[in-house]
Formats: sequence, structure tokens, C-alpha cells
Amino acid sequence: MIGMIGHLFDLIPDALVLVDDARRILQSNAQADAMLGYPGGLAGASVDDLLPDDARKRHREHRASYAAAPRVRPMGAGFQPLLGCRRDGSVFPVEIALSPVDPSSQRRYLASVRDISGSIRERQRVARARHDRLVAHVGELALIARSEAEIVAGLPEKIAEALGIEAVLVLSSWPTMPGHPPARRVAAFPETIGSAATADLFDPILLSTTTTVFGDLAAETPPKLLRSGWSEGFRSAALVPLFEWNQTVGVIVALSARLHHFEHDAVHCLKSVANLLAAFLQRRQAEERLAHAQQLEAVGQLTGGVAHDFNNLLTVLSGNLQLIELQGSFAPPMAELLDSMRHAVDNGVALTAKLLTLSRRQSLSPRVIDPRNLLASLGAVLSRTLRENIRVGASCLPYAPAIFADGPQLESALLNLCFNARDAMPRGGRLTITACGIVLGAAAARLELEPGEYLQVSVQDTGVGMAPEVLARALEPFFTTKESGRGNGLGLSTVYGFVRQSGGQVRMSSRLGYGTCVDLYLPSAAADAGDGQQARLTVGPAPVAAGETLLVVEDDTAVLAVAVAFLESLGYVVRSAADADGALAWLKKEPAIALLFVDVALGPGLSGIELAALARRRRPDLCVLLTSGHDASVGTMDDAVLSKPYRRQDLADAIRRQFDGRAGARRHRR
Repeated sequence: MIGMIGHLFDLIPDALVLVDDARRILQSNAQADAMLGYPGGLAGASVDDLLPDDARKRHREHRASYAAAPRVRPMGAGFQPLLGCRRDGSVFPVEIALSPVDPSSQRRYLASVRDISGSIRERQRVARARHDRLVAHVGELALIARSEAEIVAGLPEKIAEALGIEAVLVLSSWPTMPGHPPARRVAAFPETIGSAATADLFDPILLSTTTTVFGDLAAETPPKLLRSGWSEGFRSAALVPLFEWNQTVGVIVALSARLHHFEHDAVHCLKSVANLLAAFLQRRQAEERLAHAQQLEAVGQLTGGVAHDFNNLLTVLSGNLQLIELQGSFAPPMAELLDSMRHAVDNGVALTAKLLTLSRRQSLSPRVIDPRNLLASLGAVLSRTLRENIRVGASCLPYAPAIFADGPQLESALLNLCFNARDAMPRGGRLTITACGIVLGAAAARLELEPGEYLQVSVQDTGVGMAPEVLARALEPFFTTKESGRGNGLGLSTVYGFVRQSGGQVRMSSRLGYGTCVDLYLPSAAADAGDGQQARLTVGPAPVAAGETLLVVEDDTAVLAVAVAFLESLGYVVRSAADADGALAWLKKEPAIALLFVDVALGPGLSGIELAALARRRRPDLCVLLTSGHDASVGTMDDAVLSKPYRRQDLADAIRRQFDGRAGARRHRR
């Protein structure tokens, strides 16, 4: 038998070895001796000598199972080849065809061994070419695609084709707009597996922070998503996360029906695709945020201009009402008409304040605020004003830093959010307000904030919630879902404007039927120390004029007439001009002018601030009082600013403070 086999060995081009039941080589042909590096022949050697050290134990287990049921069997022809070891210790991939020679005794086995290094290199070359084409395609899309849908459409199928696998999912969870929650998206090949990625499976998979390869899903413990029923039939997998600022915002899930499919080249390809996709998502997010910021800036400029013009109108209306009231008391119904007009002016003032908040041009008076006191006060107010079927909870976590903000404006913003929550719970529910400290590092960039310490105030309700399309527009000015007459659409947008003006950020999340949560991030007092803004003017008793001469500069003739009438009624000598040139002419020819009362916005030519600076250089002793329909913090540290619309008494107080301040400075110099 052995002699006949030896004759056949010399005729067959493949390497052949005859092995007994004790793993001893009985005979080999010249091809086997040459391939394995044994010029004197393999006879007498152990099969273990032809295996790498780490493969010997596994080979013994396979040999025992084969001996129990010997049959003709190819080995190493799959994706993961067997490895042989030459006499010099070098390792190379092989394919083996194994068959029993004497079925009756089952004591001898013939192995045909083939070196497949060349064919594997060719397969690797072809696979790498497919990988390169895929990466180039995704890179091109990342540069020209206009939307995530455009780049993701068909991507799972292209990945599956390039890697020779059966299924791919691309999961992403990416916030597209400031104040909006992440939008979850699933792209899948085949599409049927995409529907299985429900919310309870989505979250665990997005916790992946490193690339993970599962060579044998049955033997390892993969994430829940890969243990679901839909994944039956897949034997290996790779999870490659998409990162933005070290935070996972998506993941590519690749699945194969073969064991140990995902080796170095395949994983490298998936990482390249993930990096390109993450870069595209970052670019699109930056573009969307820029567009959103530009939209808000444009609306802010528009509303700021509207507020300025509206405040001029209110100044005229309010001023003339006050001048009428100076004529004496009126009997009904004239008194009632005047009172109604006064209330209308007050409502107009409140509306322009909202517009200025939206445009971030509102004057703020920041101070240090303890969040515990803030929430205690807020909780007391809400307990008295909300319906009994709404349970209110307000609390601070153990660490909640003090903040530097305008107290009344912050309370107004929180009340606005709470009243929105009330309206979202017509049948009652729970309103929870919590405050806690948070330190933002790299994540600050996603919130468009500077790294540092912040107070996070969360207002959460159990109301009806918002649909995604409503949530996407919730911060837009003038957008409202309330019925006519119940809202002007400025509530949330003014909250957003105030928080952003205070150096913070707003984030919103909502689900229909589950409620809404609004998070406010405000910089801690330590981060904002020293950034205080000029406070509003306070009102005191109307002073008595001493016959001083004042110069009023205002480009709106109706507002100018009101200002002149106010000042003359207070006993001042008044000169007036409609622009900077006229004002400079008055200052030159009338040295008696003691105070310049000028509007910040004068139209063409010098602004009010520029005029004040020029006038001071010419007349260092000149008092200056600015007025603005935009903001009461537009002046310099030396200039007081009176917001429009102003009351006659406000104007009188502001002027007298300027004169008193000048007199005090003169006494100090003496």
C-alpha cells in the first residue's frame, strides 16, 4: 500500500503527506518536502511540527472530531485560511484536502496541502481596490452632498458590496439646530433590517466609543442590537463609531454570515468611511448652525429696527398723553379714554421690550443670583398661580453655582417656560424645575459656548409634547401653535434671546405624548465676574430747573417736539437741532448751553455717540445725556442713557443727576 502511494506521490503536483493515527508522518512527496523546508524528507516528523504554536491545540481538537467520523473534507478554503509552519519557522496560509486512506482501520489519512499565499495576495489586492473605490466615492459625496440623506442614500449597500458582506446599518443621532434634540436616522441594507433598530436598541449601540469587532457572535457578548431576533444568521460583526468632539454621534454596523470576516483591511475601510461621514456631518451641522444664526441675526436686526421706530412712536404717544395730563384733571369719559390710551402705551412698551430681547439689544442689569433662592421664589409663585391639577417641583442639586444675570429677566424667562408647560397640560400633570452645576469641556463647542462652568436649569413637563416639525421651529420668532389671541410667538424666542445675550444657550427636547424639556445653560458667576452691564436709570422726585440752557438733538420731529415740550415745562431754556451739524452750530454760537440731550441714532452723518464725543472735546464741561429706542447700555462709561419711551419725570431726574454730578466733580477738583 505504501509503495503504491509513494509512486502516486511523485506524479501529483500538490504536496502530499500520509499520516497515522498518532500524528506521525509516514510518507511525503518531494513537493511537500520542498514546500515545508525538509530536503531530507518529512517521514518520521510529527504533524505538530508543521503547525504554528498557537494552532496546535485547536488542531488536536479538530483531529479528534475528524477521527470520530472520517470523510473526505476540504479545509482552509474559506475566508480564514489554515496556517502551516516551515522548518525555518515562517508561517504561510494553506488549503488542505483530508481523506481517510483505509476506512476499515481508520488509522491512516492522506493530506493534500496547497500554499495559497499567491491567491490570498490577489484576493487582498482586489478587495483593497474595492475598498479604495468606496472611500473615494464617499469622499467625493462628502464634498458635494447637500444633505445627510444625499450622502447616506445607498451607502449601506455600497459598503456591503465593497466588503462582500450581507448587511450594513448606518445609525446617526445628530442635532441639526441650536436648541433642538438629536435627530435619529437609520439607513440600512437590506432595508428590512432598518426597521428593527427601534429606540430601545438605538441607545445602547450609540454608546460605542471604540471600534469593536465580533469574530463569532455566538461565542461573544455583543450589544443588544446584535442579539435581537433580526440578526439571526449573522456570525460576525464590526461596529465603527462616528465621532464629533470625542462624542459618539453615529455608528456603522457591518454584519457578515461568515465567521471572522472583519480583518484589518475591512476594518480600516470602515474607519475611513466613518471618518468621512463624520466630517460631512460636522460640515453640514456647521452650515445649518450658521444659517440658523444668520436667520436669527437678520430677524434680530429687523426687530431691533422695528423696536427703535416703535419706541419713537410710543415716545410721541406717551409724551403727548403726559402733556395733556399736565393741563389738569379730566372728568369721565375723557379720563377713562386717557387711561385706556395709557394702558395701550404700556402694552406697547412691553412688546418692544420683547423685541429688544429677541434682537439681544435689551438693556440688562446683571447681578449675582443664588439659584436656590431663585427656585424657591419661583416655586412659591407657581404654587399660587398654576392650576391645582398641576404638581410643581423645584429643586437644586447639591452643587449649583451662583450665576451673573439679570434677575427679573431670568425670572420672566423661567415663568414664560412654566406657563408654556401649563398650557401643554390642559388635563394636569407634573412640572419639574431643577438646577445643577455642569462643567463643559470639549462638549461646549456643540453648544456654541466657551468651555467652563455653567448652571443648567431644566424645565420639564408631562404635557402633550411637540411633533418634530413643530420642535424644529419652536425658537423661531412669531411662530406659535396657539389659537389666535393667545400668543404672539415671541415667548420662546425672547427666552432664547435673553439667554444668548447672557452668554448662555438653550436646548429643547420633546416627544408627542411624553412632554417637553427645556434646558438653559448660564455661565457661573465666577466665569462672568466683572462683566456687569450698566444699570437702568431709577426714578426719583421731579427736580426743579434753575434756568439752564439745554440742546436737544433728535432726527424724528415728533419725538423732538415732545422732548422740547417736556423740558420747557420743567423750566429749562431749550435749543433744538435735527442733526449733528445743526447741534455743532448751536454749541459754537451759544456758550450757555449746559447739557446736550441727543438720540443715539441720528440718521446720516455723525451718530449721537460720535456727536457727544466731539462736543466734549470742544466743551469739556458739557453734560451729556443720551437717549435710545434700542438699548440703555449703548453709551460710554461717562454717558447716561435714557431708554425710549421715557416719562417726563424720568427725563427730569436724568438731567438733574447730570448737573449734580458735574457740580460734585467741580467741588472735588477744588
